[in-house]
Amino acid sequence: MKPFRHFLSATILCFAGILIVQAQESEPLLAVSNPTLEATSKRKASPSIDFTKGQTQAQFKNLQNYVANNIKYPEIAQKNSLEGSVSVLVHISEQGKITDAKVIQSLGLGCDEAALDLVSNMPTWTPASNAGVFVKSKQVIEINFRLQ
Repeated sequence: MKPFRHFLSATILCFAGILIVQAQESEPLLAVSNPTLEATSKRKASPSIDFTKGQTQAQFKNLQNYVANNIKYPEIAQKNSLEGSVSVLVHISEQGKITDAKVIQSLGLGCDEAALDLVSNMPTWTPASNAGVFVKSKQVIEINFRLQ
């Protein structure tokens, strides 16, 4: 009975560690719902920025509308009934411009390229700030592809 209890304790501790890391790395900013497409924006933990008192993270108003009006669901993905999500890590400059975008969770069949194209062409964000000074930041934007 002792080996099983030790295994169970280790599993619980490991699972708790995963939950703590996920809570620190992916606090949702905005959840978006649309019958065909969804988007969520999550703060990506950065070693140089800890969003505490006096600090704000980058924001993009009306992310849901932007995604719904600008995403192109790839034809080949639709024909193959492909559904799922693409997570894109974006770097946001002090001026609020997307300076780099990288797929960190792939879906394939053109969905990755569609998500990259969408975020690369986004208008200016409200940049993150630290004590009133604009700073660089990173965020994860999740684009969900769903068929009706």
